[in-house]
Amino acid sequence: MIKRASSESYRFPASNACFHGLGIAVIGAVPGFVPRMLVDPDVGLFRADERVFTAMLDGCRAQMLARGLTTQTIKQRCQLLERFQQFTGEFPWQWRPADVDDFLAGLRSGEKPISLKTLRSYSNAVAMFCSYLTYPGYGWGEFCERTFGDIPSQICLN
Repeated sequence: MIKRASSESYRFPASNACFHGLGIAVIGAVPGFVPRMLVDPDVGLFRADERVFTAMLDGCRAQMLARGLTTQTIKQRCQLLERFQQFTGEFPWQWRPADVDDFLAGLRSGEKPISLKTLRSYSNAVAMFCSYLTYPGYGWGEFCERTFGDIPSQICLN
């Protein structure tokens, strides 16, 4: 059990992680791993795709926090990932390289195009999330294959 106390805390409901300011408290789990509630065969998952995506974001938050990223950076990246998921209408185990290309092209060519610097930071955020999901140590690939019949992959190729 890892625990750092602080006056402010927020529990992410789909995971075992509790964020305290810039610290993290984990109760019976390692940050970033597939939460126990998702792998318990006695627990059925209502709207499994949404619950798993939320747990993935929670785990990614924990990993970014452990790497020393600021809470503002973490919040912005997770918001971007949620926007990307809404854009595709799919979940990470269904995402393809064309999805990120279409998403970024739309942002770059819209009424108010994003800068190249912003485009690269968005692409980097998606790439890092995909790297997190595809790292075997966290167990998301195996879990998604067993649960959904597909696995997350790296979709940012350049």
